[in-house]
Parts: sequence; structure tokens; C-alpha cells
Amino acid sequence: LAPAEPVAGAEALRGYIEHTRPHLEASGGELVLLADGGPLLIGPANERWDVAMLVRQSSLAAFMGMASNAAYLAGLGH
Repeated sequence: LAPAEPVAGAEALRGYIEHTRPHLEASGGELVLLADGGPLLIGPANERWDVAMLVRQSSLAAFMGMASNAAYLAGLGH
């Protein structure tokens, strides 16, 4: 499942989102927020988040169904 060429974190995240979003939406979920991160509000001053992502799923059962879907799993490789 590893990518053919090494990818940076941001590129890997973009690929994950592109692959996952159709499965998420088909299962009743949605991507609510995708934003640049920054310094932590509460936490070590030398740490930061690159990206903040918030996902809403319709139910735990829907999430578990998506997370065990063979087509979804086949695209995870980083």
C-alpha cells in the first residue's frame, strides 16, 4: 500500500482526503472544516498543528461501515 514515490505530509494528507471524501459522503458523513493550523492555544509553545480537520459522521455504525469498506481500505497506503 505504500506510495510509489515518497510523499511529504501535506501531499499525503491531500491524497488521503481525495480518496476518503467520496467514501465519507457515501456513508452519510461530511468534511466540516479543513483549515491551516498554527500554534496551539493550550500546549507547548514550540509545537504547532499543520492542519485542522473536522469530520462529522451520521452515526458510529456508518463510520465503522466506512472504515471496514474494502474499497476505502484499498486506497490507504501512507
